[in-house]
Amino acid sequence: MKIITRLRQLGLQKKLQRQLNNKDFTIISSTCVGGKIYHDLGLKFTSPTINLWIGANDFLKFVKNLKYYLENCDLSEVKETNEEHPVGVLGEGNERIIIHFTHYPNFKIAKEKWNLRKKRVNYDKIYVFFTDMNGGDNVDIVKTFNKLPYKNKVMFTGKDLSRYPNTFFIKGCCEDGHLGEWWSIDQKNGYYFYQQFDYVKFLNQNVEE
Repeated sequence: MKIITRLRQLGLQKKLQRQLNNKDFTIISSTCVGGKIYHDLGLKFTSPTINLWIGANDFLKFVKNLKYYLENCDLSEVKETNEEHPVGVLGEGNERIIIHFTHYPNFKIAKEKWNLRKKRVNYDKIYVFFTDMNGGDNVDIVKTFNKLPYKNKVMFTGKDLSRYPNTFFIKGCCEDGHLGEWWSIDQKNGYYFYQQFDYVKFLNQNVEE
């Protein structure tokens, strides 16, 4: 990261941390964005969905029955896979979901972190972050997402879907009709694409009411 970008990020992080009034929430995310936000805010990970991604349909299934998957299902390894990263599975049959531990060196560490962090979940303050990546780029997915029983939820999209509630269009970050590399730097302003979204305002909602 270039020095000027690093300094800009440090300045932004300090500003965001000052503005944040909510400290005991849990972010459940379908991608690594949750971990990025926790990092920006200087907070401990109070969620197991860190440094990983979950396909759109599986993620919707996961958040719809969050307690079931976190409290009743043991994370198992998918050993036969073409992926270079560890892959895990929760549930069986129609309840089965796949989790891609993209940024973990092996499944043992991935499972240890998953089990540690799921104990920190605050079910009373869940904030759901979803994207139109990994199979999420169709209207039915958007509609299903909006039916989820969570007051605080947002879906990042690579194209303007503002006609649907709880969506946020990340400008300049579209790839093949869906969200592209939201974790990369927007060369126009030097900030990460996901930082277009005011997530501190979003996270402060429960304490501002």
